[in-house]
Formats: sequence, C-alpha cells, structure tokens
Amino acid sequence: QVELGLKGSGADAEWNAALFDIRRPLFTDIGSCDVDGSCERRADGEQRHLGLELGGAMRQEAWTLRAGVQWLRAHVEGASDPARNGLEPTNVPARTLKLQADHRVAAMPGLTLQGALVAESRRQILSDNSAQIGGWARLDAGARLDTRWGANAVTWRAGLDNLADRRAWRESPYQFGHAYLFPLAPRTLRLSVQADL
Repeated sequence: QVELGLKGSGADAEWNAALFDIRRPLFTDIGSCDVDGSCERRADGEQRHLGLELGGAMRQEAWTLRAGVQWLRAHVEGASDPARNGLEPTNVPARTLKLQADHRVAAMPGLTLQGALVAESRRQILSDNSAQIGGWARLDAGARLDTRWGANAVTWRAGLDNLADRRAWRESPYQFGHAYLFPLAPRTLRLSVQADL
C-alpha cells in the first residue's frame, strides 16, 4: 500500500485528503464448486485500488457539518485468465459519499438533532463484469439528549435508519462460485440509553 495524505484544521474546521494505491491478492475458486471438495480457493492475480479520499468537518454556531467522498478505480491485474485483467473486482463501489449534519437545539439544552446521507455507486456481482447491482442512497435521522442523573451522565438516543424505506441491494460478495446479494435494511427505529456510572 502506498498512500499520500494531508490534514489541516482551524478553530472551526478540519479537512483531510488522501491519494492511495492499494494492491491485495485476488483469490479465485478453481474447480466446479458444485459439490463438496470439487474446488480449491487460491490466489490468482491481485486487485489494485487507485483512489482519492476527501473529508472535512465545519462547526458554525449550533451546527456541525461533516462530509466525506471517495473515488476509486479498482481493477484486476496478473490473473491467469487474461480476459479478467482490467475488469473490476466484485463488490467494490467506485464512488462513496457520506454527509452528516448535527444541530444543537438552543431551546432545549443537551438536545442534538442529527441527519445523514450515505450513497454508494454500483457494484459488480460477477467476476466477468456481466452483472451489476445498482447504486443506492440512504437517509438517516436521529436525536441525542444528554442529561444528568445525580452525579452521573445519562445519554438518550433515538434514530430512524433508512428514513425513506429505500429498497436496494447493499452488497454483492462472490464466494465459492456463488454470488450473494445482501439487501439494504428496511426503515429501522433505534432506541438506546447510556449511563456513565
């Protein structure tokens, strides 16, 4: 792995940037894999991930904003089957975006409202790049209330993940001759309380 990164910060902001070149072994199932003992998993070439990652955060009065984005060119090199070289590896999105906003409510000290957007581009399902799952985006919302119970801090949290109840395939790992599709979780309510004793 080779990486070049820069970071900076000020009184109300911080940022980071990184260029990277990551090489990792590519494992392939050799054989039919249709019955027990009919295939073997072994290294065959490598995945090369060339990318740029940018991130930052800014605080302005009651607001805190965070953003992160990644561009990635992932491809196969050195595979024994020349037709695979240059293709995208399975289950790797080329673009990822994350945005988050927090707002401290002045009328109710200790209360913070939160919102987030996560988005990823399409992914390859099959190693020959003949099938893909589409990109997806998810909106989340939440609230956090910091209180005290005697001398102890108590934090209450509530969240609603996948606010729009978006339906999509989230991931597409490929193993042992089979593609697996994992769905994006449906709209989900989270409630929790944390007490520091």
